This record gives sequence, C-alpha cells and structure tokens, in this order.
Amino acid sequence: MVFNVKKLIEKVPGGKSRLASYAAALFLIKEHVDQMHDSNGELLEKEFYKYLKDNDLIEKEDNNIKEDISFSDKLLKGSYKLVNDVGTDEDDKVIGKKGDIVSVYADTVAKDNVMGQDVFEVIHDKTKDVLLVTVEDIEEA
Repeated sequence: MVFNVKKLIEKVPGGKSRLASYAAALFLIKEHVDQMHDSNGELLEKEFYKYLKDNDLIEKEDNNIKEDISFSDKLLKGSYKLVNDVGTDEDDKVIGKKGDIVSVYADTVAKDNVMGQDVFEVIHDKTKDVLLVTVEDIEEA
C-alpha cells in the first residue's frame, strides 16, 4: 500500500517533493490511527513526528519541520540568504558572499543539473548580478 500511495502522489506535479512524502506519510498514519480509534489525534501527531524524525526531516536546533525552498524542479519566488560564497567576477573576486541576500522574482525552473543538483539563476540584491546557485547554497531570508 505504501508504494501505491507514493506512486499515485508522484504522478501529480510536485509529487516527488518532500511535501508529497509528508502527505503520503500523513495518509498512511491516518489510516493506521483510524483503526485504533484515536479521536483526539494525539497518537496521529506522535506518529507523524516520529516519521519526520526517523527521516531526518526535523531541524536539530529547534525541532521545527525542515522546509524545502524548491518545489520539485522549481525554485520558488522570494528572497534568500546565501549560506555559501558563490560567483566570481573576471578578477576571481567573490560576488555573492555568505549572508548576502539574493532574489527570485518568479518561480524558476532549474537552468542545469550538475551531479544531481539543480542549478538556478538568482539576482544578487547588492550588485544585481545573476548568480548560479543550488538549494544547498541558499536558505529562506
């Protein structure tokens, strides 16, 4: 049943994202909990948290759910903070430094895929240069 639910969800746009995995897990947990007559949902919440923890989907610092900033093969519109230095000019000086803000003005598809990592174009807010980043290089601002 697990594989059938996941296959169905994968057919929907964005179905291969973490959100889809959450949805599949929640569906399966709900089915399990309904059989146990958990009317107040405490068991459901406990089981869902266990699933997230077992699949490394919980932030270690504050126990919040990890959130993706990309949806399938798209980087969502918004502002992001660089967590790595990215991009160099013709003099090999770093353009985007760790902590700088970059923007995406519309949901953007990956420009390329390098070693399994989608590469996206973003705009560096200070210089207005176009930089290439992966989701590993940025976090929500």
